[in-house]
Amino acid sequence: DTYLGDNWMPSNSQYDAGGVHTNSGVQNHWFYLLCKGGTGTNSDGFNYNVTGTGIADAEQIAYRNLTTYLIPGSNYFDAATYSLQSAIDLFGENSPQAKSVVDAWNAVGIFYVPKIVTPDSLMFHARLNEQDLVPMDIKGQGTEPLVISNIEISGEGFSIPDLPEFPLEIGEIDPFLLSVLFRPTQSKIYSGEIRFFSNDPDDPVKTVNLSGAVNEPSATDIALSDPEENGLYSISPNPFSGTTAISFNVSHNGRVLMYVIGSSGKIVRELTDQFYTPGGYSIIWNGKDQTGAPVPAGYYFVVMDVQGTRIFQAVSRL
Repeated sequence: DTYLGDNWMPSNSQYDAGGVHTNSGVQNHWFYLLCKGGTGTNSDGFNYNVTGTGIADAEQIAYRNLTTYLIPGSNYFDAATYSLQSAIDLFGENSPQAKSVVDAWNAVGIFYVPKIVTPDSLMFHARLNEQDLVPMDIKGQGTEPLVISNIEISGEGFSIPDLPEFPLEIGEIDPFLLSVLFRPTQSKIYSGEIRFFSNDPDDPVKTVNLSGAVNEPSATDIALSDPEENGLYSISPNPFSGTTAISFNVSHNGRVLMYVIGSSGKIVRELTDQFYTPGGYSIIWNGKDQTGAPVPAGYYFVVMDVQGTRIFQAVSRL
């Protein structure tokens, strides 16, 4: 229900001819909201409030858009542009119907102004003096191109190996991939941020929070939580394309929660949430999210939560 959102299927996917039926849900949900109205938060974190027009007006707008303006090669941004024009043709430029068209497209992640969409946060995990490189998609989800004039990064241990040339214009289809490097030199928690300066009128300086952890615990950490016994010991194969085995150890009786998160920090799959006795265990992850759909290629983190102590391990899906 959100363009390029959590459940969007990449166009190069082998499933369903690139997800034509899954991805068509974006316009389906737009039409539903246009008819009925609704409030909520989409998977980009955008809060929306749409006033419904009723089905009679909505079907006139959609029908005129399809029969007057759109062609077989039209994309979602064409649909948004010309559905608004259709509403203006039928009901007037400042009509409630035209406003509802705009609000409904915003609700499904397509905007009429330049819009920057990034993760709210990135998490890193590396051994001392080693590095973790995490890719991040920067998306422009407006009918007008997104133009980024500068990118700044701050925080000890974080850097961007290859900054693009500015101004950077991001079109309506392909996101820009930015790689962020984390290299810890001390056993501590690291934090920083990236700031994106763009022509997004609603968010001209978008901030992404960075957090990094060292996977070699200090002597104090060992004394307090004994993490050398509660631990993620291997993920193999890594990287993987089909399935991967996650091996871990539990030192004391208790509840263990294990899940997979993406680079945005959102949970994509829960692997286990149950009581364990001491010992070694292994869980197979098939590379699918909570709905059973294959997750896109990229970097993920397996998180093991034992009585509030969280342990991270990076895994890459091909």
